[in-house]
Amino acid sequence: MEEVVIMIKDNKTGFLDSELESYEIENNNLIYSVYATKEDTGIYIHLKLTVDKEIEDWEYNAILDYYDTEIYDDVISVKEEEDTFDPIWEVILKFNENKEIMENKLKSICSKHKEELEEVFSEIKDLKSEYE
Repeated sequence: MEEVVIMIKDNKTGFLDSELESYEIENNNLIYSVYATKEDTGIYIHLKLTVDKEIEDWEYNAILDYYDTEIYDDVISVKEEEDTFDPIWEVILKFNENKEIMENKLKSICSKHKEELEEVFSEIKDLKSEYE
């Protein structure tokens, strides 16, 4: 496990300007990026998840077609990022000041993402001819 530091992104400049918190998270190699934003209604974590290996061109669409974005509990939204080299999903959730609760939420999301990717790769392994 490695430490993941979440920085607060300034809404006006887009720059990361202060540290919010850090967490020990397994499967953090599946995290493309993570940051927090402050809104009138609270602080929100933007967790961008990706794949952990090189994929072929045909796999890109197959992965997105088979990936179930409904697997996450207690998140605000999950959306696919378009125009990226590898598949990326942005998971948005409300920040919890209790470090243990927040760390467990992030661990759960990363764990579910890893399990879903394993299932997706298993399901699409014989679909190359359909996607080329």
